[in-house]
Amino acid sequence: MPIRVYYPSSLGLDMAKATIDACFESDTAQHRFSVENTPSGLKRLLRWLRKLCATSVPVVLEATGVFGELAAGFFHEHDYFVSVVNPRWIKDHGRSEGRRNKTDEQDACMIAAYGRTHVLDRWLPPTPEQAELRALVRRLQAVEDLVQAEARRQELAPPFASLRQSLR
Repeated sequence: MPIRVYYPSSLGLDMAKATIDACFESDTAQHRFSVENTPSGLKRLLRWLRKLCATSVPVVLEATGVFGELAAGFFHEHDYFVSVVNPRWIKDHGRSEGRRNKTDEQDACMIAAYGRTHVLDRWLPPTPEQAELRALVRRLQAVEDLVQAEARRQELAPPFASLRQSLR
């Protein structure tokens, strides 16, 4: 059974391929920061968070695939409570508060607000076997998508023998 914890402040991370928008929110303040989604960017984010004296806050991010895996693992390794949350829950939370605008910075603040107002499940990194299985499943899905795309191309291809042979 997962460990559930409530915190009065939190760090919300909106993850993208190239950037991370961060929002630290507490009862008295809200601070925003943006870094590149790289190991060096995460180190800068950690230094910023420590300057805010926010060393025991949960780090909350949406479960949006591979973009957040580096950050989740990084903060877990630095002894932060990490929670990876269903994006639908964040979206519904924002709607319940009347938040309609959608920028990465606002999303980070919405995630932080969710972290402050909800009991969170602790994320734990996958075992090496789980990580390998996940990578294999993702690879299988990518290959299946390619095969399906090629099948569609074959159906719609012009009647040129060389093209049809290439598609086969």
